[in-house]
Amino acid sequence: MAAAVGNVMGGIVPTALVARGWTLNRARKTTMLVASCCMPVWCLLIVRVPDPALALVFASAAIFCHALWANITLPAEKFPPHVVGTISGFGGCIGGAVGVVTQLGIGWTVQNVSFAPVFGVCAFVHLVAYFGVSALVGELGKVRDVLR
Repeated sequence: MAAAVGNVMGGIVPTALVARGWTLNRARKTTMLVASCCMPVWCLLIVRVPDPALALVFASAAIFCHALWANITLPAEKFPPHVVGTISGFGGCIGGAVGVVTQLGIGWTVQNVSFAPVFGVCAFVHLVAYFGVSALVGELGKVRDVLR
């Protein structure tokens, strides 16, 4: 439920900001930055609270922020329509491959250490990704010219 609401809000919030006169670039990156800055708070609280129900609330907040980040829209904001499917598919392929490797590492860490290092990494991966997107992708909404 948290991811579903976060996905919807990941489209609504930037759209509302654009309607108020913000550029798409500023609206999307601000939404991404706010979500990224909330992640360390939620991830720290998940491993600090003694009540499992409260940990579930904080995990749901982290899932919401992850979905709010809405990185699935990035190819459509940077590339022309005829290549968006290919780029999205390539991103999904890379994400799946990384998911296989990270699940092995997460499983080992949880079994041999604890959940804390896993949430420690999760706390900051969105900030790293935000700065990577800002540095490598440049201005969102400015579609690149790609040959057919």
